[in-house]
Amino acid sequence: MYPYRGLARLTVTFKVPADLSQRTQVLFLTHDEYLLDVSEASIGAGAHQAHDLST
Repeated sequence: MYPYRGLARLTVTFKVPADLSQRTQVLFLTHDEYLLDVSEASIGAGAHQAHDLST
């Protein structure tokens, strides 16, 4: 379960940077790990690369 109530709106929001990434590099910084799951669900697991800076 995602803690964010506007999940449908959030999944659409990930598609905009995904489209932009076809032309340029896009960086998305977050401290909420659940957003990785949301991005995989909305744009696909192979469409992004995640890095954990806490290690």
